[in-house]
Amino acid sequence: MDAKYISHEIQHLLHFDKGFLFTFKELLIRPGKAVREYLRENREKYVKPIVFLVFSAVIYTFLIHLFHIDVLIFNIKGIGNTQWENNHN
Repeated sequence: MDAKYISHEIQHLLHFDKGFLFTFKELLIRPGKAVREYLRENREKYVKPIVFLVFSAVIYTFLIHLFHIDVLIFNIKGIGNTQWENNHN
């Protein structure tokens, strides 16, 4: 694996007519039809689901880091201090 191979693979993923952007657009506009088409008809136009998930996660992480966005997914500090416990003590 060298830089040329990695560049080729990234370009292959980003083709609009067949690739990540096409898959993203179809899932955004008509998700049911896109999933049915992938499962029953033509898989060639879409990115494989695992590749789509990993690539989406990388883009999400990059954007969160680039724009310094604080995302609170799980708040471990508030586990012992819930509103219910405060009201019933």
